[in-house]
Amino acid sequence: MRDHSGKPASSVTHGAARLITGSRLVALLFGALGVAILVAAWKLPAGIGNLPGPGFFPAVLGSLILGFALLLGLERPRAENQHHQPASPAQTWLLPASATLLLAIFVFTWELAPFLLRTPLLVLALMRLSGASWRNTKIAMVLFPLALYAIFQLGLRVDLG
Repeated sequence: MRDHSGKPASSVTHGAARLITGSRLVALLFGALGVAILVAAWKLPAGIGNLPGPGFFPAVLGSLILGFALLLGLERPRAENQHHQPASPAQTWLLPASATLLLAIFVFTWELAPFLLRTPLLVLALMRLSGASWRNTKIAMVLFPLALYAIFQLGLRVDLG
């Protein structure tokens, strides 16, 4: 079977799959999360005058996550990923299964380690697992936990542990 350009359909499918791997896949997921939070925040009152309402901090959080996703999505693919081989079925499930396990560990260690220690380690593991560059990983390890801490602990007075 061929697509409209005359190429075999399987090569087109593998080409599309190659574009949405590694850090771009993570960027897509963070982008979807950011948009979902923004949509939920817009349904809440933003505030009255200079006083923030219940929709203010979720809107800030959604915007930060969306900005992070855009930065991650614009990252250039690394040279070793240019000649990516199609993943086997076992490799296809490795990333989601590993991410789920990491999130479970993050939740189950909630009482054992402080938020500002656990969260950078989770970001490190997820971003390196996805193939993100060390530069972006280091930036995310600092900015993402600090932004969450500022919003929830300092802004909303939610104890993050």
